[in-house]
Amino acid sequence: MTMKGFVQTVLGPVRPEELGLTIVHEHLLIDMTGTAGSCEERAADHDTVTAGMNRPDAGWEEGEAGPGTTASFLPKWREEVTLENRIDMARNWPFYGSFRQNSVETAVFETERFKMAGGGCVVDQTALGMARDPLGLRKVSRATGTHIVMGGGYYLHGDHPSDMDELTEDELYRRTIRDAVDGTGDSGQAGGVKMGIIGEVGLSWPTHPNEAKALAAAVRVQKDAGLALSIHPGWGEGAAIDAVQRVVQMGGDPQRTIISHCDHRVPYKLAPDSFDVEQFFELADTGCYMSFDGFGKEESFRQNGAVDMPNDANRINYLMALAERGHGQQLLVSHDISLLHWRNRFGGQGIEHIPVAVVPLMRRKGATQDLIDQILVENPAEILTIV
Repeated sequence: MTMKGFVQTVLGPVRPEELGLTIVHEHLLIDMTGTAGSCEERAADHDTVTAGMNRPDAGWEEGEAGPGTTASFLPKWREEVTLENRIDMARNWPFYGSFRQNSVETAVFETERFKMAGGGCVVDQTALGMARDPLGLRKVSRATGTHIVMGGGYYLHGDHPSDMDELTEDELYRRTIRDAVDGTGDSGQAGGVKMGIIGEVGLSWPTHPNEAKALAAAVRVQKDAGLALSIHPGWGEGAAIDAVQRVVQMGGDPQRTIISHCDHRVPYKLAPDSFDVEQFFELADTGCYMSFDGFGKEESFRQNGAVDMPNDANRINYLMALAERGHGQQLLVSHDISLLHWRNRFGGQGIEHIPVAVVPLMRRKGATQDLIDQILVENPAEILTIV
């Protein structure tokens, strides 16, 4: 059973006041190559939705799945990360397979840097379909002395089990609540690692029927196990609001629901109005938690369309404006580091970025220590506590 009033970590329940500085949406161990293993397949799968993927010089035209990658590009995309190719990997990450991080040793390295910078807790929202690794997370937590909260539930429909069409909502509920109540596995070292948050539950826009089914199961677990529910909303105006409305219609609690990726999934206005903070107000008024989890991602080539991508200064402006409007208790922050080149070891900002660089910037921009503590300590402890 779940322990009310505690936070469930991979090493067991802890009191919320023990967490300290908490980042709420990370992926310490992840592998999203399961549905498209080669760089050619992954490129074909993403060529119409991911910035920088339309590369005629590499053999890929928009909306076309062939004839194949040109000879000089394929060897490049199979290279390890180096100083020479890191920026090309950042620009063309689906080709390189940068979405695989399966080294416990690297995860320990990254988490230790976060710990040394003053971090206390990492929430790993690697859902099913993203190669969640309960045993690996347990090893990282033990090696670093850092609290780690493990996610669960089901990601986007492209990463669902092959028999998802046949699985009922009741069966998805049974599997999901098992992770919260009994823990993963029934024997061996990985047995008994309990989920401490439901998510990130993936929704496309428009929502796929199997995603709606998985969300319905997750909402039932939210109610029965007392865990927070975190949602990955689709791209498009209204997607985030629709996600909250679905939770309410299914009998869930919006005040125990986190909408992830708010900094780049909620804004819909074209330049020069892309950074208008009023775009967040309708979502904030639902009472949900709002996760601004793109900190450190400032490359212009991450932009997918005509809505401008924010930088860290913009993200802090959003936080301060929402707090000024009375929504300070709903705000959460993180980095959502799922790609290899975003990690310290490979020349990226790493999960230490918020305590090392963002907190000082918040102070320089006029954020009070009370607001910083609320966003980084108090709010995460509140939403992660089992009710």
